[in-house]
Amino acid sequence: MDYHIDNYTFRPLVKESWHAFVQLFEPNGACDGCWCMWWKQNTKEYSAGRGENNRKAIRQLVIEGEKLGLLAFSPQGEVCGWIAVAPHDKYKRLENSRTLKPIDEQPVWSITCFYIDRNFRGMGLTSNLIKAALEYVKENGGTLIEAYPTIVDEGRVSSASIFSGVPQIFERLGFEKAGEGGKRLIMRYQIM
Repeated sequence: MDYHIDNYTFRPLVKESWHAFVQLFEPNGACDGCWCMWWKQNTKEYSAGRGENNRKAIRQLVIEGEKLGLLAFSPQGEVCGWIAVAPHDKYKRLENSRTLKPIDEQPVWSITCFYIDRNFRGMGLTSNLIKAALEYVKENGGTLIEAYPTIVDEGRVSSASIFSGVPQIFERLGFEKAGEGGKRLIMRYQIM
């Protein structure tokens, strides 16, 4: 199912949208060969998989039908953004984290990262990706969603250092602080 917000279209990553995902992430796998596998692997697996192996790993998850996230398409149809959102237990790094471990037994979906084409940054696309993710989670039976935005100091920061978002964006959309883990907050939103 597609979601429409502010003339943008948001589509789940499935076999039919794989080509658009590759187009958005090429040539570097979004950031340094990640291919959005950093949260899904432990450090050793990620280091061994960086680049082409991570691309193959996420492609296999797409083939298996795993819920991975949403792609954003501009009003002109260009692929322009990505949000990773899936059940918490699909993220090995979260499940094994000392600082971002589950805070209770409630079933949670997690927003772990964003990637936005440089030509579309600074246009509010991150907020729209989150709004679309809320609809996606609701449609898939989820009622609670978490995010792990990076706490940033004053001043300019690189986009690579805030791939999980910043707290202010989530706060504006109604997420509330539920915990803190190192340089990240744990923020939650209850879907009604």
